[in-house]
Amino acid sequence: MVKIADLNGRRYRRNAPGEDPNAVYLVIDSQLRWIANPPTYKNLFPDNEGIYSETFLDDIPGGQVIDGATLARPGNDAAIYLMIDGKKRLIPNPATMDRYHFNWDNVASIPVNAMNDIPTGDPVP
Repeated sequence: MVKIADLNGRRYRRNAPGEDPNAVYLVIDSQLRWIANPPTYKNLFPDNEGIYSETFLDDIPGGQVIDGATLARPGNDAAIYLMIDGKKRLIPNPATMDRYHFNWDNVASIPVNAMNDIPTGDPVP
Protein backbone atom coordinates (compact mmCIF):
# COMPACT_ATOMS: atom_id res chain seq x y z
CA MET A 1 0.00 0.00 0.00
CA VAL A 2 1.33 3.44 -0.96
CA LYS A 3 1.61 6.04 1.79
CA ILE A 4 0.40 9.50 0.82
CA ALA A 5 3.73 11.02 1.95
CA ASP A 6 5.43 8.86 -0.71
CA LEU A 7 3.42 10.71 -3.37
CA ASN A 8 4.94 14.12 -2.55
CA GLY A 9 6.31 15.59 -5.76
CA ARG A 10 3.93 13.83 -8.11
CA ARG A 11 1.67 15.66 -10.51
CA TYR A 12 -1.72 14.25 -11.45
CA ARG A 13 -4.68 14.70 -13.73
CA ARG A 14 -8.01 13.32 -12.59
CA ASN A 15 -9.16 10.43 -14.73
CA ALA A 16 -12.86 10.66 -13.98
CA PRO A 17 -16.00 11.65 -15.89
CA GLY A 18 -16.82 15.33 -15.64
CA GLU A 19 -13.30 16.38 -14.59
CA ASP A 20 -11.32 19.00 -16.51
CA PRO A 21 -8.76 16.93 -18.45
CA ASN A 22 -6.32 19.86 -18.42
CA ALA A 23 -6.37 20.45 -14.65
CA VAL A 24 -3.08 19.46 -13.01
CA TYR A 25 -2.62 18.77 -9.31
CA LEU A 26 0.58 18.58 -7.27
CA VAL A 27 1.03 16.48 -4.15
CA ILE A 28 3.00 18.49 -1.59
CA ASP A 29 2.86 18.15 2.20
CA SER A 30 0.78 15.01 1.58
CA GLN A 31 -1.99 17.16 0.11
CA LEU A 32 -3.40 17.27 -3.39
CA ARG A 33 -3.23 20.89 -4.54
CA TRP A 34 -4.71 22.18 -7.79
CA ILE A 35 -2.38 24.32 -9.91
CA ALA A 36 -4.74 27.18 -10.76
CA ASN A 37 -3.49 28.30 -14.16
CA PRO A 38 -0.96 27.74 -16.97
CA PRO A 39 1.35 30.65 -15.95
CA THR A 40 1.77 29.17 -12.46
CA TYR A 41 2.40 25.73 -13.95
CA LYS A 42 5.03 27.16 -16.32
CA ASN A 43 6.73 28.98 -13.42
CA LEU A 44 7.39 25.63 -11.78
CA PHE A 45 7.62 22.91 -14.41
CA PRO A 46 9.44 22.63 -17.76
CA ASP A 47 6.89 20.43 -19.51
CA ASN A 48 4.07 17.93 -19.06
CA GLU A 49 6.30 14.88 -18.83
CA GLY A 50 5.61 12.59 -15.89
CA ILE A 51 2.05 13.65 -15.11
CA TYR A 52 0.06 10.68 -13.81
CA SER A 53 -3.57 10.07 -14.69
CA GLU A 54 -5.46 8.52 -11.78
CA THR A 55 -8.91 7.92 -10.40
CA PHE A 56 -7.96 7.42 -6.72
CA LEU A 57 -7.17 11.09 -6.05
CA ASP A 58 -10.13 11.49 -3.69
CA ASP A 59 -8.10 9.45 -1.18
CA ILE A 60 -5.53 12.27 -0.93
CA PRO A 61 -6.57 15.19 1.31
CA GLY A 62 -7.10 18.39 -0.62
CA GLY A 63 -5.01 21.47 0.03
CA GLN A 64 -4.95 25.14 -0.84
CA VAL A 65 -4.93 26.12 -4.53
CA ILE A 66 -1.48 26.87 -5.96
CA ASP A 67 -1.61 30.23 -7.70
CA GLY A 68 1.38 32.41 -8.54
CA ALA A 69 4.04 30.10 -7.10
CA THR A 70 7.60 30.56 -8.39
CA LEU A 71 11.13 29.28 -7.87
CA ALA A 72 13.77 31.68 -6.58
CA ARG A 73 17.19 32.01 -5.01
CA PRO A 74 18.64 34.85 -2.94
CA GLY A 75 21.12 36.68 -5.18
CA ASN A 76 23.59 34.17 -6.61
CA ASP A 77 23.22 31.76 -3.69
CA ALA A 78 22.97 28.06 -4.51
CA ALA A 79 19.90 27.62 -2.27
CA ILE A 80 16.63 27.38 -4.19
CA TYR A 81 13.24 28.13 -2.69
CA LEU A 82 9.69 27.39 -3.66
CA MET A 83 7.84 30.68 -3.26
CA ILE A 84 4.31 29.61 -2.35
CA ASP A 85 1.48 30.76 -0.08
CA GLY A 86 3.36 33.96 0.82
CA LYS A 87 6.36 32.02 2.13
CA LYS A 88 9.73 30.81 0.92
CA ARG A 89 10.27 27.09 1.34
CA LEU A 90 13.75 25.67 0.93
CA ILE A 91 14.13 22.93 -1.65
CA PRO A 92 16.74 21.02 0.39
CA ASN A 93 18.70 19.33 -2.38
CA PRO A 94 18.86 18.60 -6.11
CA ALA A 95 17.12 15.24 -5.60
CA THR A 96 14.04 17.03 -4.21
CA MET A 97 14.15 19.52 -7.07
CA ASP A 98 14.18 16.60 -9.53
CA ARG A 99 11.54 14.54 -7.66
CA TYR A 100 9.11 17.46 -8.04
CA HIS A 101 10.24 17.92 -11.65
CA PHE A 102 10.80 21.62 -10.92
CA ASN A 103 12.30 23.64 -13.76
CA TRP A 104 15.96 24.45 -13.04
CA ASP A 105 15.87 27.07 -15.81
CA ASN A 106 13.04 29.05 -14.16
CA VAL A 107 14.79 29.85 -10.89
CA ALA A 108 14.73 33.64 -10.53
CA SER A 109 17.39 35.56 -8.65
CA ILE A 110 15.87 37.83 -6.00
CA PRO A 111 17.87 40.41 -4.04
CA VAL A 112 19.00 38.96 -0.71
CA ASN A 113 17.33 41.75 1.29
CA ALA A 114 14.01 41.14 -0.44
CA MET A 115 14.29 37.40 0.13
CA ASN A 116 15.03 37.96 3.82
CA ASP A 117 11.76 39.89 4.14
CA ILE A 118 9.71 36.88 3.02
CA PRO A 119 8.52 34.58 5.84
CA THR A 120 10.14 31.14 5.89
CA GLY A 121 7.99 28.04 5.70
CA ASP A 122 8.89 24.40 6.16
CA PRO A 123 11.33 22.88 3.68
CA VAL A 124 9.76 21.12 0.70
CA PRO A 125 9.42 17.43 1.67
